[in-house]
Amino acid sequence: MIPINEAKIISELFYRLDMNVRNDLHHKRIADERDYVSRLVTHFNYPFGIFQRVSFNGIHLQSKWFSKVNDPDHEKKFGCDSMIVFRVNDEIKVGLFEAKWPRVIKKPKYRWDYAQKSNKRSHFTDQILRQARWTNYAAIWEMFLYEEKVGTLNCPFDKYASTCVRHNFAKAFVRKTPSLKIVWNNIDLTDLIQSAQTSSFNGTNQTNIKDIVLDILTCKFGKAIDIKPGDTGFKLTSKYPKEVVKCPIIPMTEDDDINSIIGEFMAENGLSFFQQLNIVSPNEKKNRKVSAKQTTPVHFQDECLERVQKYLNIRLIKQTKSSYASKVKTTGLICSISKAYKQGQFEKYWFAFHPHQMDFLKSVENAYVSYGCGSPDNTLLIPFKDFEPLIKNLWKTDNDDRRYWHVVIHFRDNKYFIAQPILERGSMVDITRYRIL
Repeated sequence: MIPINEAKIISELFYRLDMNVRNDLHHKRIADERDYVSRLVTHFNYPFGIFQRVSFNGIHLQSKWFSKVNDPDHEKKFGCDSMIVFRVNDEIKVGLFEAKWPRVIKKPKYRWDYAQKSNKRSHFTDQILRQARWTNYAAIWEMFLYEEKVGTLNCPFDKYASTCVRHNFAKAFVRKTPSLKIVWNNIDLTDLIQSAQTSSFNGTNQTNIKDIVLDILTCKFGKAIDIKPGDTGFKLTSKYPKEVVKCPIIPMTEDDDINSIIGEFMAENGLSFFQQLNIVSPNEKKNRKVSAKQTTPVHFQDECLERVQKYLNIRLIKQTKSSYASKVKTTGLICSISKAYKQGQFEKYWFAFHPHQMDFLKSVENAYVSYGCGSPDNTLLIPFKDFEPLIKNLWKTDNDDRRYWHVVIHFRDNKYFIAQPILERGSMVDITRYRIL
């Protein structure tokens, strides 16, 4: 999403804000988990006072958050009660976390977990198992609040802030510890944290929010979801059984309607907190300026068509704005072009593929789609028989007045990839071989 040096600045900011809230917890200014998270996201929202728009070290942040009191018995679809949406230009990363306060110092025997009445299974274990369905895209972690004085070392808990354990460690720990089907206690918790800290190749995993946010922003934790300018939402897809949740995108301008939209979304999914953080890095601003100056104007469709005709050794006659056919209608082509959209150090290209274009291609014997990526020098020519199986895994707009698929082509490491966001774990298919040289 952003360069590591910028991600380190933001993650350090998160860590320091978490330290401030732990200090409040130590001084008994916080009543419970909800109070802690509420204060934490308030700090995230106003890291330098009352301003929602802040800049530091050249990085611009915009943030909005919502909180909602839900019935304690209300099902949490994600197994978490808090969601943070990180947005960098046309990419989104989703963070989900569940906060627990085991009161290790205040009440060592406090029962922070319990057996559910419905199935007699540990409530926390049940949450971890529900979280597992959403890890194909979301970065999910457990946040354990610790009331010891900031700066006091008491292993395995973090010395300065809350202790955070990534979902994959929690799930693995549940699998190898049968007793956790019943109820968790503080011994189990300590074992989990120690396991998470020593389960890597070098045994030095960090268990704090700083490293969580750092890995999210550098694409090591969770998976990015592509969006387009003007989108009002995005889709979060689960593992088996497959489920798609439509998540809202908060506009940074004042919008009264968004309050009810976010409120309904939170109620439907059992969320108590929802935050969106927009990040504009110095590199991103620079890229936007360079892109505006250097991007080839989007008027090169004729040049792409010439390349296709030369490659196929056939003359094509224009049928509509983007469709072409041979004189005897045995060969058909859909030709589309896109300017480059900067994504950090990479580029991507946006195209729309319409049902009427599919019908046209199916009506001819030799069918192709052609995508011009930024200039005629980067023209991709894909046989429709190869392209058609990819359509089912594209995002689709299906409104009363508009119906089309979103074709997103990425250019990175001198290769072209077509996004396949509907697949269970998401993927990109290498289509470099279709470039006309």
